[in-house]
Amino acid sequence: MLVADDSPVFLEAAVAVVEATPGFAVAATCRSEARAVELAGELRPDLALLDESMSGPDPSEAAAAFAAVSPETYVILVSADPRPFGGTSPLVSKEQLSPAALAELWGQRPASSRECSTGPA
Repeated sequence: MLVADDSPVFLEAAVAVVEATPGFAVAATCRSEARAVELAGELRPDLALLDESMSGPDPSEAAAAFAAVSPETYVILVSADPRPFGGTSPLVSKEQLSPAALAELWGQRPASSRECSTGPA
């Protein structure tokens, strides 16, 4: 799994959540969307946890950038200020991110992303 957030404090917290989630592992972390997209192309992670505020006013742009370089990567957006969002990626509050929430979101991924039967790499 790839974890990207421009806040070093939340990045550390998100990594701790991933590591506490059975079957999940962090493959890489970064602090910018550009680097996250680059890493997605290189590593092709099953899952990316991405701070939606790094993507500008339209969070769906980040998901589209990931799809272009690693279509198999399931993107979960996290936000300090969650709001209704019409994109294809789920959006979860940073406050609500937990091992249970992460596992639930992973279980809700589209059938096209279900090649990996356990937790993501």
